[in-house]
Amino acid sequence: MPSHTHDAIWHREINERIERADALEVAIVCVPGRPDPDDPPQFKVLPYALDADTHTLVVERFRVARDEPVTCPVGSRVDVYILSEQMRLVAAHDIADVAPFQLNAERRVMATELRRVGDVTSAQRRASFRVDTTAAGFAKVHINPPGATGMKLKPRSAILVNLSAEGMGLLVEQDAEWIENHENQIFEVHMTLPNGKTDLVVPVRIRRHEPRRGPGAYLGLQFTLNRDTPEDRTVRETLARLTTDLQRDQLRRRRA
Repeated sequence: MPSHTHDAIWHREINERIERADALEVAIVCVPGRPDPDDPPQFKVLPYALDADTHTLVVERFRVARDEPVTCPVGSRVDVYILSEQMRLVAAHDIADVAPFQLNAERRVMATELRRVGDVTSAQRRASFRVDTTAAGFAKVHINPPGATGMKLKPRSAILVNLSAEGMGLLVEQDAEWIENHENQIFEVHMTLPNGKTDLVVPVRIRRHEPRRGPGAYLGLQFTLNRDTPEDRTVRETLARLTTDLQRDQLRRRRA
């Protein structure tokens, strides 16, 4: 994907996070006069402002568990990560300043000014390509704890937005507070393929939970299918084949 497309996604995603006060991931990768860390310390920080012309990003000061600020001198190199529904992007930044910032009419805070160096690039962690499914004709899917069907627990309806051979992404339409403390818990996704004839029950683990405006959330799910079970192997092969077909169709439409 061209870097200018990455730039557009980068600016849009950061501006949305500023608007709804969502955090970014930041890793300190180089501090002047110190050895580069093998395991860079990572933080989640709120973005305050973005200047797309100068590639300057103002964020809250880095803190450990919301306690004391982390001292990081000007000139230190940090990586800033964006997690969107379709990809994970990263851009290297230098710390340009730590100074007061007028957050709003009533509040002035100490903030870190980051100056981007280089392009926005992919930092994809997924083992398999994940294809967009929003226009693929899927009916709404349902997600619930294993065995919790019928009167025992009402399944939560969701929209399938992306799919790969190893996982999927869902937009949960109802209030998602029930999911916030269940990352890594096993759930089941009940889905009907676009042909309308094949129903699948797919065990998944919640790997990412990202709130959305209003009720609901985006869920990044990893399949927990057993490779040694014939039934699970069939489900995995069906989803892998479907993902390949969807990817092929999308590439064909782009070329046309």
